[in-house]
Amino acid sequence: MAFNRGWFTFTGRSEAQESDGGWQQGLHPEDLDRVQLAFQQGFRAQVPFHQEFRLKHADGSFHWVQNHVSPLHDEDGSCIGYLGSCYDLSVARMVEARALRLGQLYEALCRITRIAKFSPGTEVLFEASCRVVVETGGFSLAWIGLLDPASGQVSPVAVHGSVPGLAGGEIRTRLEETRPTTDPDVPGGRGLVGQACREARFAFSNDIHSDPRMRPWMPLAESWGIRGSAAFPLVVRGQVRGALAIYAIETGAFDSEVVDLLDRVTEDISLAIERLEQGRRWSEVESRLRVSERLFSATLDTLSAAMAILDEEGRILAVNAAWLDFQNVENPLVHGRSPGDDYRTVCSPFLAQEGPLSDFVLGVLEVIEGVQERFTGEYPCTGTGASRWYAATVQRFSFEGLNRTVVAHREVTDRKLVEDRLRHSELLFRMITENAQDLVALLDEEGCCLYAGASHLSLLGFTMADLITKRPLEIVAEPDRERMVGILRRIAEGRMDAAITEYHLVRKDGTQIPVESRLTAIREARDGATSILVVARDISERLAAEQDRRRMEAELGQAQKLESIGQLAAGIAHEINTPTQYIGDNLHFIADGLRELEGVFDLLMSLDPGAAGDAPFLQTLRERVAAADLGYLRSELPKAAEQSLEGVARVSKIVNAMKEFSHPESEEKVLADLNRAIESTVAISRNEWKYVADLELDLDPGLQAVPCHPGGINQVVLNLVVNAAHAIGEVVGHSGEKGRITVRTRAEGAWAVIQVEDTGPGIPEAIQTRIFDPFFTTKGVGKGSGQGLAIARSVVVDKHGGTLGFDTQPGQGTLFTVRLPLAPGARGDP
Repeated sequence: MAFNRGWFTFTGRSEAQESDGGWQQGLHPEDLDRVQLAFQQGFRAQVPFHQEFRLKHADGSFHWVQNHVSPLHDEDGSCIGYLGSCYDLSVARMVEARALRLGQLYEALCRITRIAKFSPGTEVLFEASCRVVVETGGFSLAWIGLLDPASGQVSPVAVHGSVPGLAGGEIRTRLEETRPTTDPDVPGGRGLVGQACREARFAFSNDIHSDPRMRPWMPLAESWGIRGSAAFPLVVRGQVRGALAIYAIETGAFDSEVVDLLDRVTEDISLAIERLEQGRRWSEVESRLRVSERLFSATLDTLSAAMAILDEEGRILAVNAAWLDFQNVENPLVHGRSPGDDYRTVCSPFLAQEGPLSDFVLGVLEVIEGVQERFTGEYPCTGTGASRWYAATVQRFSFEGLNRTVVAHREVTDRKLVEDRLRHSELLFRMITENAQDLVALLDEEGCCLYAGASHLSLLGFTMADLITKRPLEIVAEPDRERMVGILRRIAEGRMDAAITEYHLVRKDGTQIPVESRLTAIREARDGATSILVVARDISERLAAEQDRRRMEAELGQAQKLESIGQLAAGIAHEINTPTQYIGDNLHFIADGLRELEGVFDLLMSLDPGAAGDAPFLQTLRERVAAADLGYLRSELPKAAEQSLEGVARVSKIVNAMKEFSHPESEEKVLADLNRAIESTVAISRNEWKYVADLELDLDPGLQAVPCHPGGINQVVLNLVVNAAHAIGEVVGHSGEKGRITVRTRAEGAWAVIQVEDTGPGIPEAIQTRIFDPFFTTKGVGKGSGQGLAIARSVVVDKHGGTLGFDTQPGQGTLFTVRLPLAPGARGDP
C-alpha cells in the first residue's frame, strides 16, 4: 500500500509504520472488525464502497473520518488495485454534536418548565429538576441547596447523579461536609455556590484543576472525576433562597449558550418556588415555555445544514429554515419535503438506482429502522446542469422511550471541485518537478526530505528511499549545516516566509557541489503545520566564473594603481630629484670643508709633546686655522649634515609611499590605518598639487583601524586629490596664486568618513548626474580618461559597502565625502 503526505501528516506515522497492514493499528478498537469486514466485502465484489470509522490523529485523539474506496482497472477492465481517500469529519461531528447538545439542554429547559408548572411542592420540584439536569441535560451531578439567612450556610436538599464508589446518601453527606456558605472569609465561602449566593448571579469554572477559586475542593473534584462546575442562584422576589449546583466530567462544558440556558432553568425553578409560596406567576411560566420552544426552533434555524426530525415511523415532525428554503429542485430528498411526509416513502424509489444515491437512501432506511445508530454518506444529484454533490448525516436517538431520527443535508459541491483541482494541481506539480532542471525538494520543519524531484535525485545520486531515511539535513555539508538549521527554524517559527542562501550538498560518492537555493514556507491553514519548498540550482560554473572575475578585477586594480604611478612618475621623479640635488651639494660642501681641515689636523698630528709652548708652532697653527676658516666650517658643517639627513628622510618617505600604494591587493579586507594611507597618497601626489594649491591634512588621531582594502582606498583618495588639483588649476592657471585642498578624517557613529574639499570652480549642475559614469570627463584630450570617479565609486560602494557623494557650489568649490563601515560586513546608508 502507498500513502500520500496528507495521510502521514494526519496520523503522525511514517511510511514504514503504515506498510504491510500497519495502518490498521490507528483504527479505534471498536471499529476494527467492522472496517476489516467492509474492506473484505468490497474487495471481493470489486465495487466502490465507503464507510466511516475513527482514526487516531497525530495529537493522540481519535477523529471520525469518511473513507471512499474505488477499484482501479487496466485497459482490459481487470481490477489492478484500489484508490482510497479519507476525509476528516471532526468539524461536521462537532456541529452535529453541538446541535444535539443544545437540543438536549432546550429539552431539559422545556421539561423543567412543565414540571415547575405542575409540581405539588418544592421537594418534588427540586428532585425532578436535578434529575432532568443530569439525565436530559447530560451532566454528571446536580444538587440544590437552600440558604439559611441567619448563618449563611447552604444545605443540600436534593441531589441527583452518580459518583464512582458513592451512593446517593453518601454524596449528600460529602456535600454537607464542604459547608458552603456566603461568608468569603472561610473556605466554604470561596467556592462557586457561596459566590453565586453572595453575588446573586451565576458563577462557573470550565477547568477546576486550573481555577484557584476551586483549590479547597480540588481533592474532592479529582476523586469524583469532576472537571467543570457551575452554580446558579435561586432568586425569589429579589432574595437569594439557595442555589443550583451542576458538575461536568469534561472541561469547557459551560460556554455562554449553555450558561444562558441553565440560568433560564434556574429562573423557572425560582418562579415555581414563588408559585408554590404564593399560588401565582403561572402566566410567566407558560410564557417562558413558549419562549424556550421558540428558542429551540430558532437555534435549529441558525444551522446552515438542511435538517429534519423524524418520528419512529419515519414521518417528518419538524424542519429548520434551511430545509424550507432549499432551492435545488434536482435534489428530491429535500426539495418539497415538509412535515407530515413519510421519509421512507421519499427514499424507497431510489433503492433500485445504481451508485452513491442508492447506497445513501439504504443507510437512511437502516437508521430509521434501528439497524444502525448513525450513517453518513455523499451523493450526487444530476439534472439539466452540472452535478451537485451533497453530504448527509443520519442520527438516531431515544428520549423518554421515544425514538427520533435527525437527518441533515449540506451541499459539498465546492469541496468536490476543490478536491478535483487539488488532484490536478498535484499531478501538475509532479510533472513540473520531474522535468525541471532546477533541484526541487520538499522538507518538513526539521529538515527531513518529504519529496525530491528527478533532477535532485540524478544530481546527487540518491534514490527517494535514500533521502527519506536520512537524518535532517544530512546531505548538507557539515560547515553549512548549523546555518541551514537556523534558517529552517526561523521559517518554521514564522519569523520569515522565505530565504535565499548558498550552501554545499554532499553527493552519494562524497563529493560536494555548491548550490544557490530559495526556501519558501508552505503553511497549512488548518493545523499550522509548515512544509518548506526548496528550489536550488548548481552554481559550480557561476562560482568558477566569479572567481575568475575577482582575479581579473584584482589584476585590473593593480594595473590601475601602476598606471596611476606611471602617470605620476615625472612628478615623483622631480620630488625625489630635488632632495637628491641638495643632498649632493651638501656632501660636496662637507668634503671640501674636511679637505680644508686636513692641514690643521696634519699640523696637530706632527706636534712634539715637548714643544707645546713653542711660539713658532703656535703661530703656524693660527695661520693654518685662519686659512681653513674654521669658524665658518664649525657653523655650517652640522647644518649641511642635518639638511642631508632631511633629504634622505624625504626620499625614503616617497619611496615607502610608492611601495605601500603599489602593493598587490588581497581578496580579504584587513584592518588599516586610514590616516597613514592618506599621508602616503598625498606624498606621492605632491607634484600634482604643490604648484596650484596648499594641501591641509585634518586627520582624526583617534580614528580606529578600518576593515578595508587599503590599496583600493589609496586609489580613491589619489583620484579625488588629483581631481581637486586639476580643478583648482583651472581657476588659478599660471597666475602664481594657489588654492586650497583639505583632506579630513573622522568617525561618525558606525562609519569612518574621509572628505576631500577643494576651492575649485565647482561642478556645473548640468553634469552633476554624470560625473560617476565611466569614461565621462570634462578634461582635455590626454588629461583624463573619465575612469577616476567611476573607479572610486566602484571601490567604495561595491567592494566596501560604503557611500560616495559630493556637495558642490559653482564658483566656490566641491566637497567629496567617502563613508566606510567600521564593522566588517556592514552595508547600506548611514
